[in-house]
Amino acid sequence: MGTAALWNCEEVHSGPALGWLQPGEHTLLVLLGQTGISTEYLAVTDRRIFRGSAPGRRTKERPPTDVREAVYDEGRFKDVVRVQMHDGSSLTLDAINPHEGREFVDALNTLIATGTLPPELLPFR
Repeated sequence: MGTAALWNCEEVHSGPALGWLQPGEHTLLVLLGQTGISTEYLAVTDRRIFRGSAPGRRTKERPPTDVREAVYDEGRFKDVVRVQMHDGSSLTLDAINPHEGREFVDALNTLIATGTLPPELLPFR
């Protein structure tokens, strides 16, 4: 289980090559969306959660303690993953694969609730 977009594996996503990671930081989850010619992403590491677009432009970053929950919103024209913060703000990503979006939300909510990833994703760490 676990789609390629969620694996913690440098071969799966180009985060390290694009400067996503700080020294010693480890990727836990990545969700990619496609908007035109750029790649939009939500990434969760052991130190932060951020939303941005590639190549290399990070647009919003929050510490993990700010995250309240992740929500998958199924819309009429597009599906959206929304990571909601305790202060009412959110990080959103659309133009996603619905299966990967739901899986990302489930994995992040499990991480928030238990402090660990779902068992099916642990082999990729």
